Amino acid sequence: MTCLASVASTRWARRFFLLGGLLMLAVPGNLQAALTLQLTFGDPERRWAEFYPAITSNLKAAAQDWGQYLESGATLEVDVVFVDDPYFRVRAASVASSPFTTPDGITVFEQGVAAEIRTGKDPNGSAPDIRLEIGIQYLTTGLWFDADPVLRSAPVPHGKVDAMSVFLHELGHALGLNGWTSPYDGSCPNEHKSAFDRWVKFDGTNFFFHGPQAMANYGGPVPLTYGNVFHVGNSAPRPGQELKSDVMNGEVQVCGERYYLSRLNLGMLADTGLPVRMPLPALTRAKLNGERVEFQVHGPRARWYRVEVSTDLVRWAWVMDYVSTHPAMTIVPEDDFGSARRYYRAQIF
Repeated sequence: MTCLASVASTRWARRFFLLGGLLMLAVPGNLQAALTLQLTFGDPERRWAEFYPAITSNLKAAAQDWGQYLESGATLEVDVVFVDDPYFRVRAASVASSPFTTPDGITVFEQGVAAEIRTGKDPNGSAPDIRLEIGIQYLTTGLWFDADPVLRSAPVPHGKVDAMSVFLHELGHALGLNGWTSPYDGSCPNEHKSAFDRWVKFDGTNFFFHGPQAMANYGGPVPLTYGNVFHVGNSAPRPGQELKSDVMNGEVQVCGERYYLSRLNLGMLADTGLPVRMPLPALTRAKLNGERVEFQVHGPRARWYRVEVSTDLVRWAWVMDYVSTHPAMTIVPEDDFGSARRYYRAQIF
């Protein structure tokens, strides 16, 4: 997902303007979080009450990251429960499912959460929409809760898993990346298929996701995790080793690392029928601040961006990679072209 101007193509926007020899680009409207969460805790004796504020802030921040791409004003009720099992980590699921007829006439079952986002109607009324289960041992010894999960700038401690990354992953399942496909032979019980299952194909050895928007972002069928099919990526020799760093990977979340949403995640969610918008970033008018060029890149927060520079719009040079902590980020490149006319562009990974 990239931007060179206010008019977008499938890869690079085409129109640009020059002012004082520096690139000036239009700025899109502000992106707003589209999901609101209301949390309850299934903890009658309030044994884990000290974790309520951290769970709440990190889970709501994860919903904000997903929500900035969804055309919805849904309020989702989340029931958080604690599991006394030393081997249990975290699991989230939509409580309900409902039949959904796709544009090509196929009837599938979508997550109740997805139905509420798509239609504005809550299929399970006042009951919780999402059940989030957290293992007690994992909560107390494995997870690290960022004090500012919106900014996400503090280092994740060595030996700890970033709770915000975990919640991004689990909300992905609750939103639609889930179903009934057998993780070993591709069968579905009673021929029931979820909006995710309909795009899953098993070639006898490996699983792939064939949703058109996901394939457009990945460049072909997306490798799913063998034995954990509602995820992406595998270890060698199976395909998709490069997807092991994706937030929806099905093998591991590395201690001390953060994970972020990707174009692939959004494409897969769009293929399940959700109203996903994938906005391009845009650059403000560049200006000189002393002898340095300065401009802002506007776009979705909590995503990886790459900034490049050119003097002829043909050859482009890397300037920097960064994670956006705000919808508008001020960029001060260190490239040295003297008084030469130059152009900048930004790309979202």
